[in-house]
Amino acid sequence: MRLNSSVEEHDSFLKNLSKNFDTIIIFGYEQTTTGETRLLVLNNGQIVRSIYQKSYFDPHRIIMENNFGDKLQTEK
Repeated sequence: MRLNSSVEEHDSFLKNLSKNFDTIIIFGYEQTTTGETRLLVLNNGQIVRSIYQKSYFDPHRIIMENNFGDKLQTEK
């Protein structure tokens, strides 16, 4: 299975992993070449928090593409 074809496909894989193993998954990355940033928190296959930001370079700006779930205690 190729996991880099879409964000949704990757999320589905992690949701199944979290559900099947009855666990919490905290997943985050920053793709420095494209400026994409991702945070995903799953609990037993359910999305607790999801943030996805994308960088645009001309003009430079950061757009919040996805912001789902309740803010975590560590967020201000």
